[in-house]
Amino acid sequence: MAFCVKEFVEPHGNRPAYTHTAGLQGKTITNITYLLKGMDNVSIDCKLYVKRQNSASLSLGASPAGTNPVVAIAFNNIPSDANYTLASVKKGSGRSAQTLGEEDYSYTDGFLTINGEVESGTSFSVTFNSDKYISITSSITISEEGKATELQEKIAGTFVEFFGNDGAINAKWDSLWINECIKGTGDTAGAETTVSYMKNSMLGEVTGAEATAKYGDCSNGFTENMQFSCHFLHGVSKFVFEGRRIKGIDAEGNEVFSHTYSNVGYDATNDFHYYKSDDDNDDEFAYFFFRSDNPTDTYHIEFRYGSSKEGASDYCTGKYAYWLAAGVLENDDEQCEKAIKLFVQENTAKQ
Repeated sequence: MAFCVKEFVEPHGNRPAYTHTAGLQGKTITNITYLLKGMDNVSIDCKLYVKRQNSASLSLGASPAGTNPVVAIAFNNIPSDANYTLASVKKGSGRSAQTLGEEDYSYTDGFLTINGEVESGTSFSVTFNSDKYISITSSITISEEGKATELQEKIAGTFVEFFGNDGAINAKWDSLWINECIKGTGDTAGAETTVSYMKNSMLGEVTGAEATAKYGDCSNGFTENMQFSCHFLHGVSKFVFEGRRIKGIDAEGNEVFSHTYSNVGYDATNDFHYYKSDDDNDDEFAYFFFRSDNPTDTYHIEFRYGSSKEGASDYCTGKYAYWLAAGVLENDDEQCEKAIKLFVQENTAKQ
C-alpha cells in the first residue's frame, strides 16, 4: 500500500494525487477496507503510523582516505521530538550498494568511523530513522583531501583580529561604537565610558592559570575587572581558512603553519566544535576549537587553538582560560560594522 502526503514527481514523471491523504501525517491507521465488486468487502485491522514529513537534513564532512576515516555528521532542522538514530551505513551507490555490518563501523555522538582501509573515491551513505518522522539519508565520497564540514565552508576567508587595529578598534569606528551604545542604553552622557569598558574587557593580556589567579574561576560569575583576551596568539596576525585547510600568517606575511583539519568532536554545552590536524603535528596548532559563529550569521568568528583539547571548552580555568580569539573578515567594512553592532547590542542588553 502506498499513498502521498505531499506533492512530488515519481521516477516515471507522474504526479500522484495527494490532497485527500495529506492529513494522514502523524496519525495511526487502524483499519483498511478493500472494496470488492461482486464480493464481500475485506476489512483488516491494523496499527500503521504515518510518519510526518519535515525539512530535516544531514551535512557530512570527512577526514582523508586511508585508515579508519571519520565522517562528521551534522543534523539540520531536526524537530525536538524526532529522536533520530542511525539505521544503516552503505558502501557504494545504487542497487550495487552494500550494507555494512556493525563490525565495519562505529558511531558515537555525530562521528562515524569506517573501520579499515578506505580508498579515495569510495562513497558511503547513511540513513537515520525516527519513530515519528520520515527517514533522512545523505551520502559522501571519501577523497584524498577529505571533505569540509558545513562550518568549515561557512568560515572560509582571511580573518584579522576583530578587537585589533585592522578591526573594530580602528578609530574610524569610534562614532559607530558611541551611537550604538546610546541606542542600547539610552545614556548619552555615559556612552563613552561604557564603550571604553566594553572594548577593554576584550583586550586582556593574560590567559590560562595566570588569568584564573587574577580574575577567578567564575564559580561566582565574572568579576567586574575581568578581561578576556580576544587576540590571535603564537605569532599569528591573520588566519586563512580554505575548506579543511587552515593557514597562519605572521605580521610580515610569512606562513607560520598550514595543515588540514578534521572534525573530532562537539561540546554542545559550550558550543565548541573540535578539529584536529591531519598531520599529527605536536604544537600550538594541533587543535582548533570553533564556536558556531560565522560571517553569514554573526559577522565574525570565535575560536581557540593549541596543543591539547583538555580544557578547550572551559572559559575560566585551564590552559585556555580567559582567551577566545575573535576574528573578522579582512578588508570587509560591512562585516566589521555589523559585528560591532551585534557586539554592542548583546552587551548593552545585559545592563
